[in-house]
Amino acid sequence: MDDFEKILVPVDLSDQCEPAIKLATKLAKCHNAKLVFCYVALPPLPPEALYFKNDLNTVILREHAEFKQIVPPDLSIEYQHEFLRGNPGPEIVKLAQESQCDLVVMSSHGRTGFLRWVLGSVAEYVIRHSKCPVLTVKVQSDQPDDQSDSDSDAKNREAKDADELGLEKSDDHLKQDGDFQKSPFVTSAMSHVLPIRQRDEMQDVITELAAANSNAAPVIDDDGKCIGILTETDIQNYLSRWHENREQPKTGDGDQPKPDKTFHQVKMHMSSPVVTIATSATCRDAQQMFDDHSDIHHLIVTTDDGEPIGVLQPEYLLPLNKWDLNQGVSVSP
Repeated sequence: MDDFEKILVPVDLSDQCEPAIKLATKLAKCHNAKLVFCYVALPPLPPEALYFKNDLNTVILREHAEFKQIVPPDLSIEYQHEFLRGNPGPEIVKLAQESQCDLVVMSSHGRTGFLRWVLGSVAEYVIRHSKCPVLTVKVQSDQPDDQSDSDSDAKNREAKDADELGLEKSDDHLKQDGDFQKSPFVTSAMSHVLPIRQRDEMQDVITELAAANSNAAPVIDDDGKCIGILTETDIQNYLSRWHENREQPKTGDGDQPKPDKTFHQVKMHMSSPVVTIATSATCRDAQQMFDDHSDIHHLIVTTDDGEPIGVLQPEYLLPLNKWDLNQGVSVSP
């Protein structure tokens, strides 16, 4: 194994990150490496959201204080803190590259409950986009190894675990109750992209998407409702129209015709309506939707409250289409 000089350890301020911190510390000790702890907080609010600014600042200050308390178990290890704001997946990948980290060590899942799957998708994003190796640490159950269950309790727990892990019971009723067919949730395959607003300027959005290495983003209105999607095709069409407007002949007074003030706003170029898919859906569900509707090229992944948290395209499912059911692991093509 090559020596590591700098190891990036993304955290989410939950106890689930402790295994990753401990492993990263051991690796740093072994390779005489420096640890870089990073936490990605919510991005700054736009000017029109000043009403919530004080509340958000209070949260940010509390999270910053908690983050600074994270240190390696072995204090002889050199370490630093990087407190960032923005979209977790792209920010982590960007930091790893700019800081010239040799390795990223992070938990495969974060906070408990629903957010565990949303944050788990961050690990998937980092794995796909990081230019340095990524080591994910599976969080072990808190249940003692010597705890015994009755047969009924064991089956119920198995069903519950399968539901939480994105496993679906097989449609083949001839199989036993404990036989499940693995299919991850869509959050493990989606592109982790923050929504953009309908009145955002296209040039700003294009820059942000390029920085996040994304080619599509959900569009929300002033109330936070998803009303469309901005795709790579939409951006190309916008650039073509903008070029055509600039090439138009001048008017009699020597001036070019002025475009509508709203021309550069996202709402003028987005695609709508959109097709959404819930975070509780599996990748198999998404693949079925793409197969049944050949005109659909993007799915917006939304929470139960309708909040868009990512974008899914057919090519994102390719690594998951080959699944070794005997070994219970995905096989990349």
